[in-house]
Amino acid sequence: MNKTKSLQARRGAARLARPGAVCLCLLTLAGALTIESARGQSSRRNRDAELGGLPSMPDLRQEDEKSFMERMKERRIEAQKAKNEQMRISPRPSAETGEKKESDKPQTAKRLTKEQKAQMPPADPNAPPPDFVTPSGMKLRSFSEPGYWQDEGTAPPEETIATLPSMPDLRPDSEKSWVERYREKQEKIRKVKDAQAAIIAEREERARLGAEVARQKALEAASRPKPPEPVYYAYNGPAIQPETPTGHGLKGYGRSARYVQNQQVVYQAELPESEGLKWIKRGVYPKFNDVGPDQSKWSWRNPFISDPTAGDDSYEVSPVPNRSGVLQGDAGSSDGVDQNAPLVSSLTGIRIVPRTREVTTQGAQGVQGVVSDGVILPPKVGKVLQKYLGQPMSLASLNKMVKEAIVAYRNSDMPVVDVLVPEQEITSGVLQLVIIEGRVGDVLVEGNDFTNSEYLENQLRLQRGQIIRESILMEDLAWMNKNPFRRVDLIYSPGVDYGTTDLILRTEEVPPLNFYVGYEDSGNDLLGQDRLLAGVNWGGPFFFGQEDILSYQYSTNLDGDADLQGHTGVWTSFLPWRHYLTLVGATVSSSATILVDGEQIDIGGLNRQAGGRYAIPLPSFSTFTQEVEFGFDAKSSNSDLFFNSLEVFDTTTEVAQFSLGYNITQRDRLGITRVDTEVVWSPGNLSTFNDDETFATQRAGASAEYVYGRARVDRSVNLPGQWSLLGRVETQVSNGNLLASETLGAGGYDSVRGFEQRLVRGDNGVVASLELRTKPVSLAQWTGFYNARDALIGLLFADYGYLWSADPLPDEERISLGSVGIGLRYQLDDHLTVRLDYGWQVDESGFDDGEDGRVHIGARASF
Repeated sequence: MNKTKSLQARRGAARLARPGAVCLCLLTLAGALTIESARGQSSRRNRDAELGGLPSMPDLRQEDEKSFMERMKERRIEAQKAKNEQMRISPRPSAETGEKKESDKPQTAKRLTKEQKAQMPPADPNAPPPDFVTPSGMKLRSFSEPGYWQDEGTAPPEETIATLPSMPDLRPDSEKSWVERYREKQEKIRKVKDAQAAIIAEREERARLGAEVARQKALEAASRPKPPEPVYYAYNGPAIQPETPTGHGLKGYGRSARYVQNQQVVYQAELPESEGLKWIKRGVYPKFNDVGPDQSKWSWRNPFISDPTAGDDSYEVSPVPNRSGVLQGDAGSSDGVDQNAPLVSSLTGIRIVPRTREVTTQGAQGVQGVVSDGVILPPKVGKVLQKYLGQPMSLASLNKMVKEAIVAYRNSDMPVVDVLVPEQEITSGVLQLVIIEGRVGDVLVEGNDFTNSEYLENQLRLQRGQIIRESILMEDLAWMNKNPFRRVDLIYSPGVDYGTTDLILRTEEVPPLNFYVGYEDSGNDLLGQDRLLAGVNWGGPFFFGQEDILSYQYSTNLDGDADLQGHTGVWTSFLPWRHYLTLVGATVSSSATILVDGEQIDIGGLNRQAGGRYAIPLPSFSTFTQEVEFGFDAKSSNSDLFFNSLEVFDTTTEVAQFSLGYNITQRDRLGITRVDTEVVWSPGNLSTFNDDETFATQRAGASAEYVYGRARVDRSVNLPGQWSLLGRVETQVSNGNLLASETLGAGGYDSVRGFEQRLVRGDNGVVASLELRTKPVSLAQWTGFYNARDALIGLLFADYGYLWSADPLPDEERISLGSVGIGLRYQLDDHLTVRLDYGWQVDESGFDDGEDGRVHIGARASF
């Protein structure tokens, strides 16, 4: 029984002790795990300290993705970090808000000490030991060691104790209170106002100092004695402009500049006016700045007369003055003598001398006929003088003889001759005449803006002292005027030396680079009536000389149903030996579509041309000039015909021909005449498509070997009242049928007006035109502006053409057409030309164009 009770007691104790043992085991295990975890953390901290631990993973979520608790936790952590940072910078215990127990103070001090030690940097292992001795043998001491500053005396009164600035507040505005932010803003405003006030004060101080300096200078100037004002006397003589050491006139630098001689202002400078203002004044008032309308550079000139000297009466001769003592004869020398009263009953001889000092005042003896002593006597002049021998001589007949002699000299290629009748005794019947032959003096060039003066001077072949020959001068002048960029006039002026005449080359030039655009209605119904032109003329292009000219023109139509493209280039070179070469290249492509009985037919063509002319001026005779030219042309013409996109006809012909031309120009008192002739010869068979068979595909009966001649005569006549009459005749004769490019065309603004351009053609034919032009009217001067040279003229015209084929087809008729009409022409300097004509058809034989007349318009603007 006792054993049983003891066993039960032990079992009960075991049951009672089993839960306690379990708890004890669990606590033991938890403690071991805690100790092991602490050891692991400690070892990890030690390892991180040695090797460097990795930072924790950053939280990259956005603010709106975090919960409220997470955001509040982050804010508390940031606030704690800021607080710790502030304590690290300036560690101090936080303010106590209540009483603390005495038992809490040691723990607080101990906690602060630990925190301060944790924030302190680790000890430097290289730091010297406390008993370190410096190289000077002194023991190294700390600044905070007691008694370190005992040996240092106090700072003397005169020493300045440095005041360190306060530490800046580096906190962002988000960490500052609104009171702190308000104070900072007010401080910034105060600083800005102080800076502005300082600037204003500095400015006022500078102004005060400047005024003080100016006042001092004014006082000094007032106290300084003034020199006496110069006294200038009135000067009524001509202005005397001082000369520079180089021989030029001294120019004033302002209106106050003046030149004084003997207390007289003999020259007062003036500021030069701008060229634009002078141009306007000259235009509004032609006599501004002593430039009158009679001076050629600014005077109005009829631009439709190519030769400005044509029509001028250059034969006016001043009569012999009736002065006392000029002649001593039977009638005496009274002023009241009758002009027809005979001075001598019979004139037996005429003696001609070059100078007045060679005249015998007592009268020449033993002279029979006309005798010349050192003076050129052309046959025409001798013939004029011979007819007065044996005749009574009066003042009237003497004046007539002198006038006829001067005219005879001018007709003998000596335009500058003066005939004098000096004082002499003529009772012996012998008359002595002094004939002064004009000789070349100085050569002056005016108005040349782009051409070298020396170049123009060298174009005159007459040298100083040589007798002036009109034919030579006209050749030289014509050569200089062949360049389209300049116009040169020759003016005679009395020279400084006896018997000399200065030659003035008055030049007007346009810029060597000239662009132009134009419009004309010179088309046809197939390709459209309108034509648009654009081109350029360039003098002295690239590296070539100033006497080389390159021209290019582009032409097109304005019709949307057809296409026309034309390119033309011309090269002209005026050679030093006074020949000139012209090279021409052109290409024209066209295409059009027409409907015939509802079927579409496409027509196209391509024409090319290359050629050249070599011209040689021939010797001139007075106002008669001539030249001969040689040329060669190579042309290619292709025609295509498509019917419903199928090629029906395609042919190409080539032309190779030589030409010889002869051109003359004759000027006279009434106007000018021009004659241009040309003979063209094609040997044939010079290329693949230059044969009879190919030519026959474009025109029946046409041959590649042919000869034809062409001539054109133009005549302009100046009528009274500045009216003019212009005539033109053009003719051609051929030995056979020609291709279209070589035929004579009629119709259009430049042949028979009132018809379409080149409406009819013929191998042989005549085209003539006659125009009566009215007096030119200047619209610019009519409106009160004189600086623009323009002209507007009206005209009446009559045109006629007659054409026929060299080898006509059966039933082929000859063609005639004629028209009459009116027109207008306007030109503004070299910048604008406009033409307008309307022709009424009066003759139309051999064809029918279905019209009664038409208008012709053309305009061109250059810039």
